[in-house]
Amino acid sequence: MFSFFNFFTGAKKNPPIDEALKKALEDKLKRVYILLEASAMPDDVKASWKSLLPEMTQVQVDKLIALLEKELTETIALMKKEGKAEHELLTQLAQIQKDEAKEKQTLHKKTLKELDSFAQKLSELETAAQKK
Repeated sequence: MFSFFNFFTGAKKNPPIDEALKKALEDKLKRVYILLEASAMPDDVKASWKSLLPEMTQVQVDKLIALLEKELTETIALMKKEGKAEHELLTQLAQIQKDEAKEKQTLHKKTLKELDSFAQKLSELETAAQKK
C-alpha cells in the first residue's frame, strides 16, 4: 500500500510507482504546501497539518486540498466584498467631503456678502456722521 510517510522519508519502500504518478504525487504535495501558506489559518494550525501530512492517505490529502481551496476561495470572495464595501465607503466619504467643500464655499460667499453689506452700512454711517 502506498504511504505518504514512506514517500516523504523513504523509511520503507513504497510499491514501485511510475514516474508520472510520482510527479503527480509530488505536485499534489506542493499544492498542499502552497495552499497552506496562502491559508488564513493560524501558523500553529498550518504546522499541525504539515506534520500530519505524511500520515495521511491520498483520499485524506485530496479532502484537505478541497478544504483549503474552498477556504481560499471564500477568503478571496470576502476580500473582494470587503474591498467593494471599502470602495463604497471611500466613494461616500469623497461625496461628503465634496458636499462639505461646496457648503463651506457657499457659507464663505454668504459671509463675504454680509461683511460687504456691513462695511457699506458702516461707511454710510461714517459719512452721515461726518456731515453732521
